[in-house]
Amino acid sequence: MKFSYKLVILLCLAGTVALQAQERYLGPFFDDVEVTSNVPYGQNFSIITAFVTGTSMKLPLLMDVYQPAGDTAEARPLAIVLHTGNFLPIQTNGGVTGEKTDSAVVEVCMRLARMGYVAVSADYRLGWNPLAESQPERAIGLINAAYRGVQDARTCIRYFKKDFAE
Repeated sequence: MKFSYKLVILLCLAGTVALQAQERYLGPFFDDVEVTSNVPYGQNFSIITAFVTGTSMKLPLLMDVYQPAGDTAEARPLAIVLHTGNFLPIQTNGGVTGEKTDSAVVEVCMRLARMGYVAVSADYRLGWNPLAESQPERAIGLINAAYRGVQDARTCIRYFKKDFAE
């Protein structure tokens, strides 16, 4: 019985030593990050242009890609980071969030890239009317805005699935 406990402890210690040798993806592993800005991953109609011009226009969906500089690995994990901002443009929401270049989003992407991940900060379509007269109108507008955001996130995922397959 004592022999089996010693064997289990020995195997646990050996396993922790092996796990500590793998620093990649657990902590900062790279010093420099390569950033590619405004990469189009799709396009779709925006409701924001309808408020200004009366008709919606097809606009590109853009993302910033953060990856470790000088990394030789070909297949790396991907992390897609989406900004906050209650589905309103930054000028309208009265806050400091609402774009793919928000300082918090950039910091998260930089940290992930330093750990060896490919991090993406993607924009998605914004827009709904928070000043609608009735609560049901506001609720429907917000639900539709969230639905458009989910559609754009799925478009971003499809872009990377296609890119990985090729």
